[in-house]
Amino acid sequence: MAYVFHGMVYAELNQNPLIVPLEILRGHTTSNGRGVLDCKLHPRQPWLFTAGSDSLIKLYCH
Repeated sequence: MAYVFHGMVYAELNQNPLIVPLEILRGHTTSNGRGVLDCKLHPRQPWLFTAGSDSLIKLYCH
């Protein structure tokens, strides 16, 4: 299971940072208490790649 968040930090010190939960990805099976080991965003496309302890690489696109 992996959580995807949107975060924003403001230049003004009197404003709190913003963290918004967007999605919960449930694509990998858990092995030895581990599920998703790494995730990377594509530099130009709205794609998220995850690598799991189940030896799979998955592509998520919205």
